[in-house]
Amino acid sequence: MERPMTPVPIQAIFFIFIYSSGCNFLKIELINIYTIGDYQLIQYDKPETALILDWFCRNYLKECQMDNEHDDKMINLDSRIMYLEDSIQQMSLQLMKKDRLIEIMQLKIASLEDKLKDMDERKMNRASADASEERPPHY
Repeated sequence: MERPMTPVPIQAIFFIFIYSSGCNFLKIELINIYTIGDYQLIQYDKPETALILDWFCRNYLKECQMDNEHDDKMINLDSRIMYLEDSIQQMSLQLMKKDRLIEIMQLKIASLEDKLKDMDERKMNRASADASEERPPHY
């Protein structure tokens, strides 16, 4: 199944590639990158990538326009990386909590299925016991 493609300006691609190489919490894997004019189209395979790209486009690019002042860019980029690390860690924790909830629900479903199976077996045993009691004794 093909995932949607997200347009991201070229500076964002560079930032995400740099950041993904040092990321401990969530590895961002960019599959295909298409250049169209001043934009890149990214085709990705993980839903987490979409969350990060969405966050990045909404927060980073809106507030930080890259200019020619190298020092300002580096200071600003460092603070953005720290903020992005925190956001990624929070998203990872939320995903882990959701995964744990899914595991718990699966265990509950399995338990209910077992109870249903036991009830069906008891019902069948009762029905066969009732059927054997109704038969007249053989002489």
